Order: sequence, then C-alpha cells, then structure tokens
Amino acid sequence: MKLIQASDPSGRPRRLVRYLLVGTISFFVDAGILWLSYRVLHLPIAVATTLGFVVGLAFNFSASKLFTFGVRSDTRGQTLRYAALLGVNYLLTLIVVSASEAWGPGYLVGKVCAVGLTVSLNYFALGQWVFVSPGPGRTTRSTGLAKHNVQDV
Repeated sequence: MKLIQASDPSGRPRRLVRYLLVGTISFFVDAGILWLSYRVLHLPIAVATTLGFVVGLAFNFSASKLFTFGVRSDTRGQTLRYAALLGVNYLLTLIVVSASEAWGPGYLVGKVCAVGLTVSLNYFALGQWVFVSPGPGRTTRSTGLAKHNVQDV
C-alpha cells in the first residue's frame, strides 16, 4: 500500500504549486533586497546581488524543506547538498545579473532571467537530490547499497 501511495502522481501537482509559491516569495525577497541595496544604499551590483541572494536562499531552504517537500530530518546532509546547489545557482545568478546590467537590459531583467534559468534546475535537484533521505528500501548516496530494516527482510 505504501508503494502505491509513494508512486501516486496526485501529490506532484501539489508539490509543484508549493514549490512555485515558495519560489515566488523567495524571488520577491531576493529582488527586493537587491533593489534596496543597489538603488537606495548604492552598494556595488555584485554586493547587492549577493545580499539579496543570501536572504532569499535562507527563506527558500527552510520553506522548501518544511513546506514543499515536507522533510523534517537529515538537516546536515541536506544542508551540504543545498550548499553545493547554491554554489551553482550563485554563479549563474551573478553572471547573468552582472552581464545584464553591463550590457543594457538592466539588473532586474537579469535577475528575472537568472531565476528562469535556475527554477527548473532546482525543482529537480531539490526533489531528487537535496531533500532525499535514505530510508528502508532506499539507496544510500554514500555506498550505493540498499538499507533494510529487519522487518523488511
């Protein structure tokens, strides 16, 4: 019965809606801090982008873990995997926002483009890699061996 429930695709649309909601809120937090830092505080574009990114990601990690994917355990492993994904996202965001500001369309257009680039990457990476914890019958990431409880064997 659990196998049928776990593979039931009816939970996926709900997860996608939650992912998009969390992502939308994260975007406005990030872009708002970027705008405030760059336009009001007159910080350099790289610093303003970094501040917005860091504040937005702190919200996004917590909300994604708890609200989108409903995970309550393995915070250390998830944090390390999220940090790796974050590194990729940060570099992509910094490149796209800085290039957009330097070449004309502007930093906010660049921000929108960077978000478009990372949204699909993150949905799959978060669900398939970051917030996956080994459990009974699941493969562990470190050894590739299946874990089984005594009751499962």
